[in-house]
Amino acid sequence: MLYESRRDDHLLLVNPLNGHWWVGPQDEEDEGRQEIQTLSAVADTQAPPDYPMMIVAIKNRDCNIDCTYCFAEADKEHSYLTKDELILVLRKVLDSFPHKMINFLFTGGEPFLHFPVISEAIRVFHGSLDEAERSRCRFSFMSNGTAFKKSMLPFLKDYEINLGISLDGPADIHDRNRPYRGGQGSFKNVMTGISLLQNAGIAYSTVTTITAPEDVNKCFDFMLEKEIYRMFFRPLRMQGQELNQLKNRHYDIVDRNNYEQDMAEAMLAIADRIVAINRVGNIKLVEMTLALHTLHLLRRDNPYMCLRSPCGAATMSKLGVDWEGNFFPCDTMVEFRDLKMFGLDELVQGQDIESLIRTSGSHQKLCQRTTANISECQNCLARQFCGGGCSASSYDFFGDLQSPGDRCHYERALFEGLLWRTAETPEFPEQLIQHMA
Repeated sequence: MLYESRRDDHLLLVNPLNGHWWVGPQDEEDEGRQEIQTLSAVADTQAPPDYPMMIVAIKNRDCNIDCTYCFAEADKEHSYLTKDELILVLRKVLDSFPHKMINFLFTGGEPFLHFPVISEAIRVFHGSLDEAERSRCRFSFMSNGTAFKKSMLPFLKDYEINLGISLDGPADIHDRNRPYRGGQGSFKNVMTGISLLQNAGIAYSTVTTITAPEDVNKCFDFMLEKEIYRMFFRPLRMQGQELNQLKNRHYDIVDRNNYEQDMAEAMLAIADRIVAINRVGNIKLVEMTLALHTLHLLRRDNPYMCLRSPCGAATMSKLGVDWEGNFFPCDTMVEFRDLKMFGLDELVQGQDIESLIRTSGSHQKLCQRTTANISECQNCLARQFCGGGCSASSYDFFGDLQSPGDRCHYERALFEGLLWRTAETPEFPEQLIQHMA
């Protein structure tokens, strides 16, 4: 059964089973249906992709900020891996996956609160690698931006650290979302940290959690004003503290659908603005949520791990390591202790990580979480584009791994909007993705 949508005198057709789509004049509907049928009858000859990149997110729970929507349930718990334990994790991951590029991502909580341990572990580990091993390693930090010091800058430069900074827009929005534990806003200190990086010539990108559709355009204007041209807008997931708030006020499904529709429309509006700006070519502007979703309209291999079926947590594209050295399929799952795959003891005993993953119950369950096995996904137009949504949010929201993600209405509206724009303006997708690298 094809999904169809009509706009003026044009028709959009999508085959949910394989993602083939067609847009054209309504008087060519028969030809469009025949084209979809022909494409669908030809089996994809492309072999299942071997995703060569793995992100290993090493978390802590120690944080100086009390975000209203905190996904990580961060607190003042100061426990963290020792330097030697951290080096063991880095070494074992690298040795267990000789065919993969590894991006070691330090996140939290706030990783810069543990900078002495992390930086020394990276120095020792990096110094032990040969040239080939070093070529397979990258190091990244996801930070709230409040804990930078000048003394840290040489390390960030020397090891070419990739930095992501949480910045939720202008002061009124950011301070509402991301206050310190005492209640005062963190915006001023984040901007001080960003200035420190800018003055030192250290590249960074921003991650903005969008909690309200009306904030999207305000946040986008703010980023342009501050000359921040590489950004990641992340609409709120139904996970963590925000989910608890929604449950407590008996969140209505109709209101939720309207919220998701409004969020998708707001994101599509800035997609139009990005295309207009990039046409001029004075700056190189990219918003990663829109760029990654657009890639899934154009490519059959579903390159972005969080939009795959099964997701990156099942394809060993991502691992999460908690503050005790326990391994989880993804960093967004470390709060779900029943999804733990194995602990630090197995590494000390010398066991191979890939074998430990493949034999774990949580990994096997995630491998079965595909859009073919989720009943709500069967006839959804976005099935091949969104991969069924975030597995962790599904687990938190519905309590199992066989339900769709937490924002289906948003994904459908966003993908349909991108499909129409791609069909109507051939240059549209290229303008969204051209500055991703």
